[in-house]
Amino acid sequence: MTTPTESKVSSSSVSISSSTSSQRRQQRHNSWRQSSTSSDPSASPPFSIDHLSILARRASSSNITISALTHPFQNQRLPDEHERQKRTHEAAQQVTTGIEKTTQLALNDCSLGLYRVFDHIQRKVPQIVDEKKQLRTIREQVDTGTEDIVDVRKVVAEVERIESFNNISDMIKSSIAIIKDAKERKQQEEEQRQHLQHQQQQQQKRIGRRVFGI
Repeated sequence: MTTPTESKVSSSSVSISSSTSSQRRQQRHNSWRQSSTSSDPSASPPFSIDHLSILARRASSSNITISALTHPFQNQRLPDEHERQKRTHEAAQQVTTGIEKTTQLALNDCSLGLYRVFDHIQRKVPQIVDEKKQLRTIREQVDTGTEDIVDVRKVVAEVERIESFNNISDMIKSSIAIIKDAKERKQQEEEQRQHLQHQQQQQQKRIGRRVFGI
């Protein structure tokens, strides 16, 4: 369904095309007349009037077809500046929202990772510090014991090098032997004394029996 504006435009295009075709036809006719009068008056024209009218109709129909094809593109409106700005603003807002979401996710991942690291440090560092203190104490004790052993070995080595140490050793051995012999003699004397006492008791019993006639 055509509007009044479209009908006006089509009629104007038809009139323009018909006027241009008539001008072209007139120019061709004039050029043909000039050529015919200059060359040979008796020669017949190359095109008849009917043939020229058919050509003019074809040209006008082609102009009408071209105008009909180009008319929708001529009537198509360009997008308004406000609409373009609105679309640009919406696109920029979408991009900004996407960037914000991406940044938020990235920051959340980073903060979660940092929290896990901090929690791991809070849980493990005190235990590691205590273990380190215990290891330091044990190492000090081991170092002290090692130093004592080294000192004792040095003292023993120095004592072994003393000449009088051998004499002292011999004196100790002889003292032990003397003490042992004294103990043995004392034990023998004690046994002999007990044996004598036993014999005296037996003898007194015998004498008492004889006296009292028991």
